Order: sequence, then structure tokens, then C-alpha cells
Amino acid sequence: MAFIGAKPTNVPLTSADIQDGTVGLADLSATGTKDATTFLRGDNTFASAGGGVNTPYAHIKLSTNQNTGNASNVKVTLDSVELDSASGFDATNDRWVVPSGQAGKYHITGAIMGYSSNSSLDFTKARIYINGSNIAEAWTDHTSNDGESATETITIIKNLSVGDYIELYGQTEGGANPSYFGGDSTISKTYLNLFKIIE
Repeated sequence: MAFIGAKPTNVPLTSADIQDGTVGLADLSATGTKDATTFLRGDNTFASAGGGVNTPYAHIKLSTNQNTGNASNVKVTLDSVELDSASGFDATNDRWVVPSGQAGKYHITGAIMGYSSNSSLDFTKARIYINGSNIAEAWTDHTSNDGESATETITIIKNLSVGDYIELYGQTEGGANPSYFGGDSTISKTYLNLFKIIE
């Protein structure tokens, strides 16, 4: 910068020399995406705050009753997708598959509503399978108080990799025509829920 007379003495700027609101995002030398969804970290980089939302997420249910046979471990033929933010549902194999770039910890819930047409249901069991293996199960013994239907719910958190797949299995015992109760357009009775946990 040109000047007339004696050269000015270099003096460091202080916060009092800068008017509030005069430094914009474009003036910062930090790396990363500079916008309304990020914050400036101590290492002079921009980062997203908390990952945003719990995605992917899905809610997939059984829409009609599914005959199971008595005391048989049977996979639920999930056939009605209400939510699937990442399109991970594989309708051909009745399973949800972790999409590319979405590895991480997942909160998974399965619900089985068991049914017996003569109100003699003894057991309802729910199982979550990952990659073809049973990794969690729960059941209730209704033998002393038989009824027409009962719901068993199971929840687990698992660390999943891309390509891992989740299936819902169950079991009904006792009574006539044991089956899984399906829902309708507004009610979920037998279903699989999941979402990725933001860390």
C-alpha cells in the first residue's frame, strides 16, 4: 500500500478494530463446507453438527394374516413399506439391507402378533435375524391364560456393515390355525422398525 510521509508502524489488529458482522464465511480460511448446517471446529475445519437426523430409517409391516403352522420358526413375509428413507428393503427376500455408505449402529425393533382362531394361543415368539443368524429373541408363555392373540416385541442395537441384512422371524404355538396377524392401511400389528443411531 502506498503512503505519504513516514511509514506507519505495524500494529496488530484487536477485536475492537473489527466491527461485528464484517467477517463472512467467504473470508474464513477453514476447510470443509461453509454453510448454515456446519460449524467451525478448533482445528479450523467445518463439520456437520451431530450428523443431522437418524437416517436411514424404515418401517415395514405384514399387511395380511400369514399362516405359520404350529411351533414352527417362520420368517415374516413383510410386504408393506410405510417408510424406507434409503430404499433398503429387499421385497424379493423379505429383508432390509444396509445400503452403501450407511454402516453404523442401528436400533432395531421387531413385533409379532400371534393369532389362534379358537382362542388357545400358548406361545408367541419374536426373533431378529442378521445375515441369516438368530441374534435376539423374546417370547411369552400364555399357557395359563390362553387367548386369541398376543404380541411379542423385541428391540436390540447392533453394529452393522454395508450389505448386512435384517429379517424378522417368529413362532406361534397352540390352538387352531396359528398365524401372524397382519395389519391394514392404518394399523401395524406385525412389523420391523429400524433406524441408524447418530453418534
